[in-house]
Formats: sequence, C-alpha cells, structure tokens
Amino acid sequence: MTVEYFEFYRGNMTTGFDYFYGKQTQQGAFILGTPKQMHLEPLDITDEKLIFDKQKPEPSLAKYNGLVRPMAFQWEPLTEHLLDEVRAWNLNYQGNVGSENEEWGLRLKQTESEHELRVWGLNDYPSNFEDVYQWLKTLTTGHL
Repeated sequence: MTVEYFEFYRGNMTTGFDYFYGKQTQQGAFILGTPKQMHLEPLDITDEKLIFDKQKPEPSLAKYNGLVRPMAFQWEPLTEHLLDEVRAWNLNYQGNVGSENEEWGLRLKQTESEHELRVWGLNDYPSNFEDVYQWLKTLTTGHL
C-alpha cells in the first residue's frame, strides 16, 4: 500500500510541538520537520496547496524552504519502513495525567484507503516510539 501523506507530532502546549510531515503529490514527494523552537503554526497536510515545487514555488511556504527535503526517489522505502514501525501500534495510549504532560499523534493516509489512520497518546507510548521519533528527526534534518 502506498502512503499518500503522514503527520506526526510530539510536545505540549507549554513548550510547543515538533511536527513531521510527509506527502506524495504529482510533483514528487517531500518530508518536512518543524521543531518546536521555531513556533510555527501546524500545517494542514491535506491542503492541496501544500506542495514544495521548485518550478512553481508557493510564496506562503517560503519559510519552510530550508526545512523541506525532496523524497521522490525514497518515498516508497521510507513509507514502507514507517508502516512497518507503526503497524502494531494501538489507536490510543493514555497514561497518567500530571503537571507536565506530553501529547503525541500520528495521522497517516494510504492511497488505497478511504480513511486515515489516527493514533494518539498522552504520557504513554508504544515500545518503539522513541526509535520512530528519532528516525523522523534524522530524516527531516537531511541525515539519511
């Protein structure tokens, strides 16, 4: 199954959120990581205008130019790996609520499916969560 797009986030309302996006379009494919320190608004991964095309750059997306990574040739193996990693995840992970909480979530759409996969958590994580998070950070910083 081919992944059309994914969005992954981690953080909280106090410190902000790290976001990771990936999307395949007719123009190619990209991944994008926005660290919480940049305080950028979340993107709508389903927005048809969310395309990073060097031939026809979208002015409203210029602030992401240094963060976006073209992935047309690596899209299939990248998303196959992501699917393998999250296949066994439950739909939600609810930990104990404390004074400092951490939220996270994954939103993923495959072209062959009508519905998105949505997974979320609060202070609880699948066993390989940190590996997936670090892998996404590595990919979006250009260290393949």
